[in-house]
Amino acid sequence: MMWLNTNGMAGLLTLGVLLALGSFMDGLDAMQQLGFILAPTMAVGLCGEPLVAALREERTSTWWRAVAGGEPHAGWLPFALGFVVTLLSATALHDGLETTTLLVGAGLCGVVWHGVGWLQRSTQRLARPQAVFVGLLTPVLILPYSLLLSVLS
Repeated sequence: MMWLNTNGMAGLLTLGVLLALGSFMDGLDAMQQLGFILAPTMAVGLCGEPLVAALREERTSTWWRAVAGGEPHAGWLPFALGFVVTLLSATALHDGLETTTLLVGAGLCGVVWHGVGWLQRSTQRLARPQAVFVGLLTPVLILPYSLLLSVLS
């Protein structure tokens, strides 16, 4: 349930901020509407893998690599969470549901989640893993996000 504290909360907070703005979706074009619908899903993915923070405690990741040969990760969870958050934001912000938007939201969340998780895991074996803050690298993902929006709209 750690994912609910970090990733799920980020998505719900982003959706709450968008809902607090009022009804603004009518005056936007298709690309802008899609961007606002997928924004909570992108926020969920940008939080990264919540298990990385748990594995940093007491060097548990070292134990997992030594005993199990790898670290545990959420393989399918980001895709399911991305689908649910996209469904929530599409129903709350827009009148119609499109299957393409829901599937793109699930895929976007999964790819960004696993990408940021890979970046977080790559710093685990450093001498000082806390010195590298992966969150500063995540704005690099904004350009592919805007390219995805322009292709889909």
